[in-house]
Amino acid sequence: MMKKSNEHLLGDMLKKISQSNKVEPGYNEFLIRKWWRESMGSIINENTKGIHLKNGNLFIKVESASLRSELSMSKPELLKKVNELLGRPVVEKIVVQ
Repeated sequence: MMKKSNEHLLGDMLKKISQSNKVEPGYNEFLIRKWWRESMGSIINENTKGIHLKNGNLFIKVESASLRSELSMSKPELLKKVNELLGRPVVEKIVVQ
């Protein structure tokens, strides 16, 4: 059976939906949180109290002052990894609180 010309692949449709202005920010934040949990290890995860993406700024809230300092020094590397994860430069600045 031939596919009609107006039919789209489900993956293409989902990609378009996820890139809409209303869905994309939440989806990007979800991807970042998932990556953080899987990549950072238990000590960092236990001390991370929040991750929020707003207007190109990624806010990472941590309890430990020493961890805050460590993450602040790693911001350029984190920024690169996060934008690679998202496939384009979505995050312009990382703010460690």
